[in-house]
Amino acid sequence: MVYDNEGDKNIEEWSRLNNDFLPEDAKEYFEENRDVLHVMFDVYPKIKRHITPALRKLLYKQYPNLRTETRPMVVEFIEGILFITATVKYLMQMYHLVHGHNTGRNVREEYTELDDWVDFYCRPAKPQVVDESKRYKFWWITNKEWKAEIEEENRELLKNFNREERRKAEFVNLVQKIYFKYYPELLDLNNDEWILYAVLIREEYELFKELAEDVELFIDCEFPEEDIKLSDEDYWKKYSTWPQELKDKGSKLREERFENENI
Repeated sequence: MVYDNEGDKNIEEWSRLNNDFLPEDAKEYFEENRDVLHVMFDVYPKIKRHITPALRKLLYKQYPNLRTETRPMVVEFIEGILFITATVKYLMQMYHLVHGHNTGRNVREEYTELDDWVDFYCRPAKPQVVDESKRYKFWWITNKEWKAEIEEENRELLKNFNREERRKAEFVNLVQKIYFKYYPELLDLNNDEWILYAVLIREEYELFKELAEDVELFIDCEFPEEDIKLSDEDYWKKYSTWPQELKDKGSKLREERFENENI
């Protein structure tokens, strides 16, 4: 693919103007690593400029209690989530996909589980439903009561499923829109590479979700500011001994926010 953008023009211009001052090994480096320089000096600044503000807006939409947090250490942690999400590490994963495509890398040889990933990462998810075979465990209720029970449970499972799928789709669509615009080389990937792409963007979403939910719980359960610095092990150890009324309050606040979401 031919690069036709300002970042590459700047690289070319800088290289031309400084050509007489560059040692031969530097000239070779520029020539051999043109695709890396393209990502570093053109793609990354544009993606970073657009993706972090967009993800901040999405984060505050999906986890509104994070927006109102004012304690400096907690705000710093939240900003840390936005700093790492879909930026340097993720971009280099995308670069590795593109570079492998351009150099004839066979991802199927590296990832023997590729076909196993298709169902989970590449096909539409299905909501859970109550297992009818578990009816015998509720022997004391009538068939009518059992039917009403599983209908209610399935409605709740479907509601939670739709909420999660909507949140995931919002994240994926946001990231893809920006990446496809500023790194269109991704659109040249082959079918096997798209499977790996689906795995990587799903993992990025799961990390975003896990970190956001941890902070959401931290705020709702009224942990002191300095506890945001605890290791995961120490934090969950402290959570296990946290007053039950505060944990119940956190669960209630989260459920109330869920009910107010537009599914």
